[in-house]
Amino acid sequence: MEKNSQLGLRIGEGSGAQAVFAMDLFGSIDGYELRVRDFYFEYGALRAGYGYTALLDGTAWPLTLDSQGPNSAIFARQTGVRWQGEHLTLALEDPNPEVYDPENLSSASGRRPDVIAAWTQPHGRGHGRVGLVHREIGVEFADGDQQFASATGGVVSGTLALGDTVTLLASASYGEAMAHYYNDLSGFGDGGMDGYVFADRGLEPLLAQGGYLAGQWRFRPDWTLALVGGEITLENDRDLPADAMRRTRYGTVSLVRQHDDHLSYGAEFAYGMRVNQAGDRSEAPRVQLNLTYQFKHTY
Repeated sequence: MEKNSQLGLRIGEGSGAQAVFAMDLFGSIDGYELRVRDFYFEYGALRAGYGYTALLDGTAWPLTLDSQGPNSAIFARQTGVRWQGEHLTLALEDPNPEVYDPENLSSASGRRPDVIAAWTQPHGRGHGRVGLVHREIGVEFADGDQQFASATGGVVSGTLALGDTVTLLASASYGEAMAHYYNDLSGFGDGGMDGYVFADRGLEPLLAQGGYLAGQWRFRPDWTLALVGGEITLENDRDLPADAMRRTRYGTVSLVRQHDDHLSYGAEFAYGMRVNQAGDRSEAPRVQLNLTYQFKHTY
């Protein structure tokens, strides 16, 4: 059972200065965890603060009742500054590298911000978006020595409306040190897969690729049926730990009713699969019920 209550505040409106603060109480049946979701300032095309990475294409985010979303969704929250024009977005973000050292002799280190550029192109039935990121990951050892490695990755995403009731949404990504940006790999049990400190080769970035394809059918004005399938694959290396992740797959079928502007509810069946570097495989199905009520007030 998941519990996810959110509280947000926006000060300002229009093209003037604005401040946004949002937090949630996220947890399981036996407790809550307080998390900051957004805390940033905006003025015109400029934004500075903490929130979702500029690589995220929110318009292509599929409908799921899973609060985290697809395994391969670009999901990281980072501190940074960005400029967002009509089509072009440029950003510098906290590098926050996640590196695994099996000997536990070093800690992750970053000396340069992640550099992100994205182009969004609307079309008559949706939009397309291309995002690129260049980053530097590093480690610092107890004696003060440091090692750094450069990495580049990209994301292609978009939406396509098929008539008035059916919409396709998709995202595909590929590159080195991309694990930090993935929903399934950032800060959870498989954190640390941006790079690996090999005994004979030192620090090397790890290659990752992923994506999802989703469809949404609004068969009645207030009812939507959604299907999502996603996958992440990390490079296969015999020197990586046997229990490290090699591949995950994710799928959901959701039925949601938007009762009114405030209340929605629905049910979802989810399936997850994981394969380790050694080839061990595990699977997990789940059924989830959801009831959401939004309190919206404007002053």
